[in-house]
Parts: sequence; structure tokens; C-alpha cells
Amino acid sequence: MLENVKKIVGERLIKSGIVDQDQYLLALERQKDTGVCLKQILVDLGYISEAELADYKWASFNIPFMEDVLDKVVDPQIIQMIPEAICRNNNVMPLFKVMDVLIIAMLNPLDKSLIDDLKMVTGCQIDGVLVKKEELVKSIDMFYGKADGSSKIVKRMVDDEEELFLINENKETESSLKTTTTLDAPVIRIVNAIISQAIKKGASEIHFDPDEDILRVKYRIDGVLRDAMITTRSLQPSIISRIKIMASFDISVKRTPQEGKFKVNSYNKDFDVRVLTVPAIYGEKIVMRLLDQISIKLGLKDLGFTKECYEKFTELIKSPYGIIFVTGPTGSGKTTTLYLALQEIHSYKRNIITIEDPIECVLDGIDQIEVNAKAGETFAENLTSVLEQEPDVIMVGEISDLETADIAVRAALTNHLVFSTLSSRDTPGAIARMIDIGIQPYLVTSSIICILTQRLVRVICLDCREKYIMSESEFKESGLVGQKGEYTFFKGAGCSQCSGSGYRGKTGIFELMIIDKELRGLIQSGKSAEMIMYAARRAGMKTLWEDGIEKVKKGITTFEELKRTI
Repeated sequence: MLENVKKIVGERLIKSGIVDQDQYLLALERQKDTGVCLKQILVDLGYISEAELADYKWASFNIPFMEDVLDKVVDPQIIQMIPEAICRNNNVMPLFKVMDVLIIAMLNPLDKSLIDDLKMVTGCQIDGVLVKKEELVKSIDMFYGKADGSSKIVKRMVDDEEELFLINENKETESSLKTTTTLDAPVIRIVNAIISQAIKKGASEIHFDPDEDILRVKYRIDGVLRDAMITTRSLQPSIISRIKIMASFDISVKRTPQEGKFKVNSYNKDFDVRVLTVPAIYGEKIVMRLLDQISIKLGLKDLGFTKECYEKFTELIKSPYGIIFVTGPTGSGKTTTLYLALQEIHSYKRNIITIEDPIECVLDGIDQIEVNAKAGETFAENLTSVLEQEPDVIMVGEISDLETADIAVRAALTNHLVFSTLSSRDTPGAIARMIDIGIQPYLVTSSIICILTQRLVRVICLDCREKYIMSESEFKESGLVGQKGEYTFFKGAGCSQCSGSGYRGKTGIFELMIIDKELRGLIQSGKSAEMIMYAARRAGMKTLWEDGIEKVKKGITTFEELKRTI
């Protein structure tokens, strides 16, 4: 097995141009003479870095590769499962346990003999993950011989990271983490380090999921949840309490959901952090949503629109009156699109007011109102009050009831431009949703200008993008015309830059339905969603699927990702 590993990795390295055949043969000869592992010889000779070799080996055999092992908070009980001497002699370290499977950091997860020995020592099934040798050695030094590994690991994370500041409502900042905390307050360091790491990795959410024996922390990166760290259950109450204090919650309330927010500054950028708690079987589950103020400084053209769709949409949002809906599931970027649309048409000659729950980003020169649901306020009540302010443009966070929908329609018919979101999977679904709420079809067609449905798909990582051959079944399912050989498709092989996912970043796919004369007639006569969709496509509308396939053809995303999203 190991000889096959050497052969395949060697062929891959030669083919990629990292080493030539003479260099590889020289390394093989030296390996026979010295007995040192081939990987170490290639690194010692300077032919390849350890990180590059890990990427190739992992990609060849689909071996999980774990970055930032030093950032993991490991339960001391897990550390005690393997004696220090075994870890140092064999370059292994236990990380966490899932059911009866022990996850172990290793330099060679294909070493079956070593895995069998570890099974005997621990009494568990073993899953190995590939790590960098330097990080593994430092991790062993950090955790063994010290009962409280969490304090030391978080100290290293904090010392290495950009300082994290907590900003209060008066725009003043607390002293940085380094000056306000000591090693006597490890939980404060842990929470701040978790937030700082999430910001560094570009996460949009942080999840704290309590389990029977552990507290699992996950980051949502590019729309997908990934494990960030696992810590002992004993730290859970302190971590939860610290987050509640930051969000100004009542820390004594544990059986009732709470919602709040705070602001932090990290890497010279301000972030709004929205916090939601909910009681679960093993304690309170917390979700923190990170809202980057900088991201709103992008433009509509940066979201992934095709040129044709962008030109049509930017023209429509300049209409003097009517309703423009943006639809899609939670996390599809609807609010960002609405914010950027408002910025596109913003002028100090226009009175623009938003009604939101909550306000996710502060927009310069635009009046924003947050609905206070705890005080019994509703979108409808606020919308009625806003209309007395003579606005030119109104954004309503969401229309989900008849009263709000009725006021929005009347506003659109009386020379107001209204932006809002609806819960629907596609553009015809938004029309059906308005009618289901109770709005008459003739009012729907008279008020709605257009409906934009969107999704977010992950972008192929440019550092590991490679060509691949689409299967016959995938090609048939894609709906592409012609021969498969006429197209070039790409995917991400997985590398350290994308944490092995093959993707880095997100872009939008869009479906823009313009309500023209023909569609008005079909809607008013109660025609089916299929007939409405057919007429819209005949008029030139591209569906979400068609827009996504175009991005697959251009090598922006993959067919697999498109299917996952739609």
C-alpha cells in the first residue's frame, strides 16, 4: 500500500512540475540508503515545501487535511487517551471523539500498522487527518504535561491575532483583549479568540452547539458549516455567560430564547455581531451572525449579475413608483442586494426610509427604522407612520402578512417606490405568495414592477482549480446542448488555501422577471405558475438554473454546487 502511495504521489509531483524525474529518483535512492521517509527527504532537499506535499498527498487519496491544529481546544480527557511517549515517537495526537471514533492528527494517515496499534491503545476506531509536522510537534508540546491546555492555546491564538475590541453604543472601545484580561480569565480569551479567528477566515456565522460531553464550535464559511474547535463541556457555562454579557442579555434566563447584538473591531474593520440563543437538550445553543460593514461598500455589479441582467435591474430600480421584490431562502443575500440597490439610487434629493428587523448595516444618508417586536411594533404600523413622512423610496424588510402587503401595494400605487423581500423559491412563487396573503390579482399586477430571485453559490478556489471530465449523467442533467467534448469544466482539488473544500468565496445567480403586459394578463386570469414561467422565458428571462449553468461553463462554480444550491 505504501509503495503505491509513493508511486502515485511521485507521478503527481512530476506531472505538476514541482519536481522533475531526476530529482524524484535521487530522493528515492537517498530514501533507500538512509531509511528516512521520502516526504522528509523531498522537503530537506528543498524540492517542495511540507504544505505543498500535504496538499498533493491529500488530493491524491482524498485524505482529510486539517489546518491550524494549534487553534483547536482539545478536551484534556481526550489527551489522556494516548500516552505522551506514543504521541512523540509516532507523531500523532488525539483531537476529539465522535461516538466511538477517535479523530487523530497524523503525518501519515495511511500507516495501517500504526492505526492498528492506536486502536489497541485507545479501544476506539481511528480516523486519521493529515497535518503539518511543525504544527503537530508544537501541539504535542502544548498539550502534554499541562492539564489546562485550553488556556495556553487561547493565549497563543490571542497573541498571534489582531487585537479585538468590543465597541459600546457610544462608539467608545473597551481596552483590547491583551490589556483587559489575564490568564486568570481564559474564557474571555477563548470567546474573543473564536470571534477573531472567524473574522480572519471570512465566516458569516459562529455556532456554539452543546453536546452530551463536549461543546462544538462551528464556522459557516461560504454558506457551509465547518468544525472550528471542540472544547470540554466544563467550559460551556462560562463561554455562554460571556457571550450573553457581550450581547447585554440576562444571564440568568436559560429557558427562553434571547436576541441581541454588539459590535467589535478587528483587523481595522467594524463588525455587527447579532446573537441568538435557544434552549436545547444539553444547554443553550448560540448562533452569532457576523455582519461586515465593508461588504456593503461593494456595488451591484460585484454580486455576479450577467451584463444583461445588471443593466435591466439597474434601470428598473430607478422607476418612480411600484414594488420591486427580491426573493430567496435565508442566507441567499437578499438584504445585501436591497442595500446595494438603495445605494445605487441614493441621492440627497430623494427621501429614502427603511423599515427593518433588525437593521443589519447602517447606510449613509438613509433613514433606517428598526421594528421593536418586543414592544409589540409591527412592519405595518411602522409603514403607516413612514408614509406620513412623504418618502420617495421605502424598503420594507419583509412582507409576510396581509396588513403589511396591503399598505405596501397602496404606497406603490400612490407614487412611492417600494423594495421588499418575500419567502418564495422562484419568481412565479412570489406572485402566488402575494395572492395567497390576500392581495387581489389586479392589484398585484398593477403594483409589482419586477421580481428578482437569487441564490449564492460557492466559487471554485483559484489556487487548486483543475480541469475535470463531467460524467455522461451529469452532462445530460445539465441540459447543455452539443457534445460533452465541446466544453471545459473545472473543479477545486482542495488545498490549504480553501481548507480542503475546493471552494473559496461566493457569487450570486439570478432570475429576473419583469411584469410586462402579457404577464399581467396571465396573472389576472389566474393562469398557472408554469404558464407564467413559460411566458417570462419566452420574453427573454433566464432562470436560476440557466444562469448557474453559464457560471459552470465559465469555470466560476461547479455543477455539483449548482445542484446543491438549487
